[in-house]
Amino acid sequence: MYIGIDLGGTKITAGLADAAGRILQKETIKTAQNVVEQLAALILKLSAGQNILKIGLGIPGQVKNGSVINMPNVPQLNGVDLLAELKKLYPADYTIDNDANAAAVAELKYGAGKNYKNFIYVTVSTGIGGGIIIDGKLYSGANGTAGEFGHTIIVPDGPQCGCGNKGCWEALGSGTALANMAAAKLESGVETKLKELLKGGKVNAELVVEAAKLGDAVAQELLDVNGYYNAIGIANLVNTFDPEVIIVGGGLSFNGDYFFQPLLKSLKMFQLLNPEKSIEILRAGCSKDAGLLGAVALVLP
Repeated sequence: MYIGIDLGGTKITAGLADAAGRILQKETIKTAQNVVEQLAALILKLSAGQNILKIGLGIPGQVKNGSVINMPNVPQLNGVDLLAELKKLYPADYTIDNDANAAAVAELKYGAGKNYKNFIYVTVSTGIGGGIIIDGKLYSGANGTAGEFGHTIIVPDGPQCGCGNKGCWEALGSGTALANMAAAKLESGVETKLKELLKGGKVNAELVVEAAKLGDAVAQELLDVNGYYNAIGIANLVNTFDPEVIIVGGGLSFNGDYFFQPLLKSLKMFQLLNPEKSIEILRAGCSKDAGLLGAVALVLP
């Protein structure tokens, strides 16, 4: 048996899986300050009465040799040798990687990438990240941080990104960026159904999509701009890696055509023309429990 763990800023999901990658048992808890102890407790619970061969852990940040380099959403683990700490509490064979890398491996083994050996996985959600599959294997880079697509610059001197730079893809094409653009529209006083939907709350990407479904022109314009910036980022990946396909997942992509149509429309403007084949954009096949499946995929033979 195997254990996969998807560590997030707000929740931790762990699952017991068989050799085929089927999730047999799942546990979810809220992320607290004592994350290492939480992880160990979940492992102990799922491993009871089981022969655990390996444990995979996907984290929302950069990791090298089991040590956390940078994890903005779970800052209490920054600089922590997570592998060593976990082994103290539950000795086992662990693999720890970035959650987007894990999701790319999941797409390779179970999802939209099953029939491809060279593809790029892009996740567009609160932030933007991804994974690179070359010759059927995950490419991690010299320092284990390959795939940080969200922090490539697409608009010099553009909006401030959470990483400290300006004009990052994440600062322009993510769900957070979409919400920020919507908030700016509302502050400008423009007429939009977003005002009615807001009901005194905070604007987010889901509200923008909801307004677009109601025929709101402002919301559709925002989605078009979002698609434009994501098209720039994806075109850069296509022209750099020449993949067979690009697979797109993440929370924002779950909005279907409201996300993909503006993206595909703009992509035609930026992609180098190939007379034989234009790049195919596939929707991720592991949208449900993608993080958990990715963590399991890291350790399956």
